[in-house]
Amino acid sequence: MVKPHDYEVHVVHHGFSVVLSIAAYTYTLDYPPIPAHAEVDPMKELIEAIAKALVDNPDQVQVHVIEGEQVIVFELRVHPSDLGKVIGRQGRTAESIRIILAAAGMKLRKRLTLEILD
Repeated sequence: MVKPHDYEVHVVHHGFSVVLSIAAYTYTLDYPPIPAHAEVDPMKELIEAIAKALVDNPDQVQVHVIEGEQVIVFELRVHPSDLGKVIGRQGRTAESIRIILAAAGMKLRKRLTLEILD
């Protein structure tokens, strides 16, 4: 039977390793760091895909990413005539995209925000 004090977990900067010690046996699992772009790229692609599905000029959809230590800002630019389609009535469409980003941010332990630029 394994008791709570029979194992140890160590976190190392830029990645982590798990050391599991049971009786006389020790197992070490090393995990490499996750590249910063690996967190951001799927969210950027998702924002682009949603915006392109909503607008009349999908070739003019641009998403620029600004990364901070605790915050990632996604700046969305669309053709001026498509701005209302991305924002939606009473901002509901934009708010829906922001809710998706907030949920993903919880997993990444960062605050993800969407700025819609004109």
